[in-house]
Amino acid sequence: MIKKSLILSGVLFSGLMLGTTVTPAVVNAADKTEDTATTDTKKDVTATVNYYDAKGNQISSETVTGAAGTTHALKNIPSGYALQNASDKNIILVQPKDSNSYNQTVFVNAVISNNIIFKTADQTQVGTTTVSSLNVGDKVDLTDAQVPSGYAVADKSVTMQADKNTQIITVTKVDPISNFKGVVTTGDSSSTTLYSKTGDAIKSRALSANSAWSVDKKLVLSGVTYYRVATTEWVKADDVTVKADPSTDTNTSTDTNTNTDKDKDKDTNTDTSDTKLPDGIVKSDKTAVTTTSDGPTTLFKTDGSAIKNRALGGHTSWATTKMANINGEKMYKVATNEWVPASEVK
Repeated sequence: MIKKSLILSGVLFSGLMLGTTVTPAVVNAADKTEDTATTDTKKDVTATVNYYDAKGNQISSETVTGAAGTTHALKNIPSGYALQNASDKNIILVQPKDSNSYNQTVFVNAVISNNIIFKTADQTQVGTTTVSSLNVGDKVDLTDAQVPSGYAVADKSVTMQADKNTQIITVTKVDPISNFKGVVTTGDSSSTTLYSKTGDAIKSRALSANSAWSVDKKLVLSGVTYYRVATTEWVKADDVTVKADPSTDTNTSTDTNTNTDKDKDKDTNTDTSDTKLPDGIVKSDKTAVTTTSDGPTTLFKTDGSAIKNRALGGHTSWATTKMANINGEKMYKVATNEWVPASEVK
């Protein structure tokens, strides 16, 4: 089943499989005479893509030029519309029989949009975004990029309301800093830049080439991972080689309500990964979890089945209040009926 949803932040649109593509006949090699076969040279072909709505009204058009057989992404889908058929996002140019140009029809549907305002429990606004879909009542999933950095939502699914309506979603502050024991080693560069915990470069100090540094904290800020090498100094993960200390528990998370370095040095959560959990849902031993993979992390339902249309982004933090033994594995609840394996987070 194709989900009728789309996000305006660049996610691939999907919708009703209603459109059909009209293409001209393709020339077969047998159509050429011996004379033309020896003298003809291949030329670029041009497709004029005409966008029509469900009522047959032409909305706009664009031209695509290239060699026959090459694939091209459509770049000028009409504003306020979505493709009826997601596969129409890319077209393959064909060679018309008697010309180097042809017309192609692509169907689109008008979309509705809702404004989303993110607020904390005390009604402080921390961000906004826009979501769109084809119909009122459609379910649209917020992307990680749309949720304000440093915050988590209990449910990322949004039900579309009338066009231009505004919805308010409550977010929870998530501590981006977690405990991490290990060593980072700089590369051959003459110096490696240091950063503050707000992501600002420190100009007065740097790490020397090919030097090793003990680290005790990990920071994920706007999708970028840092490790702490001094009380107020951090190094980007991309600038060093990281080696975790296998003898030290790195799956502890700091309290989301603490802000001082002194408090953050305390291990506020005990990892019970070696303790068999009773069947059923119990109170979580963490207040937040952070995915450890660079790519998407699979989510599971309470019944143990994998969720195929949603996943957690790489190195993103999520508030959690429950944990359970699912599929024989410890998992944390990060949204309604959505669980992430303890082995995939810290």
